[in-house]
Amino acid sequence: MQQVEQNIDDAISQGKLDPKQRAAWLKRFDQHTKFMSYFFIDPAGALAQIGAEIGPERRIRTLYRVRVEFSEEELWQHYGMLDLATFGYPIFIAEDTEPA
Repeated sequence: MQQVEQNIDDAISQGKLDPKQRAAWLKRFDQHTKFMSYFFIDPAGALAQIGAEIGPERRIRTLYRVRVEFSEEELWQHYGMLDLATFGYPIFIAEDTEPA
């Protein structure tokens, strides 16, 4: 959080942000961090929270491109969970028609 505060203060000193908005930017960052922590734990719930319509569960086959894997400090800070987070995205998704 200290680095975020420093970045905001730097932007203010450079005239890029209004000093009156400092508290609002810090609050916005905190809300974003909490949402992303929740997203790591329950992606469907987090997406539904911001308006996504979640359909019924189904079997799929997926190929992912993993960009980075890292220790997720926010999970520990907000939820007491120590885990790794993987950032990636699907490059292929198909419904699985074979029986389980």
